[in-house]
Amino acid sequence: STVYNIVIRCEFGLSVEGRPGAGRPTYFDRKNLKRMQHAAANSVGVSQRKLATKFGVAQITIHYNLQKICLKYYKRQNAPKCTEKQLR
Repeated sequence: STVYNIVIRCEFGLSVEGRPGAGRPTYFDRKNLKRMQHAAANSVGVSQRKLATKFGVAQITIHYNLQKICLKYYKRQNAPKCTEKQLR
């Protein structure tokens, strides 16, 4: 069906590209995106699951939106404990 519609548009000389803004709208609006950006920026290891429960969305939605605003997510890592000998 989609290929047929594209062929018809080519025959009439119309654009083959889809319309901007076509498709399902995103759940996150700009306001929530800014809130999430402030919550996740400059904090290594903030849990995507905790952000998801805070905003009431799925974890994959948080992951997708972090990628969309070019925020790199780093998992929190445990540092090894220093011994007394190393502290001296």
